[in-house]
Amino acid sequence: MHRNDEVDRAVHAFQKAVAASDRPIPAKLLQPVPLDHSIPASKVFEERSRTPLNAPIPERDTITDYTDRELQALIHWVQSDGKLRTHDEIADEMFDALPFTRRGARIEAALREAIQFWDMTMSS
Repeated sequence: MHRNDEVDRAVHAFQKAVAASDRPIPAKLLQPVPLDHSIPASKVFEERSRTPLNAPIPERDTITDYTDRELQALIHWVQSDGKLRTHDEIADEMFDALPFTRRGARIEAALREAIQFWDMTMSS
């Protein structure tokens, strides 16, 4: 739905990565890290779960009843399991945590606005 926005985000992320790669790497970061063989390999890649298990926001009657702070808390909760997600996937998971059965234009707009604000704060 927002192809140009996603392309702009990808280009911005690429440019940021290129700029970071041009900086010298501190010597302490180049030191090898010893492996802890006491931890089984299956535990190293174990999936984290969200903390807490349920969204940390109250149930409201309409999307406009939610404060910006509550929607930001919802985004942080969605991201708390450490999985990398697109904005669409974040919006889907946010909606799933909300008490609504239909995803109308107002809900969609509120989720997108919250995600855009979150994205701006994370990239600065």
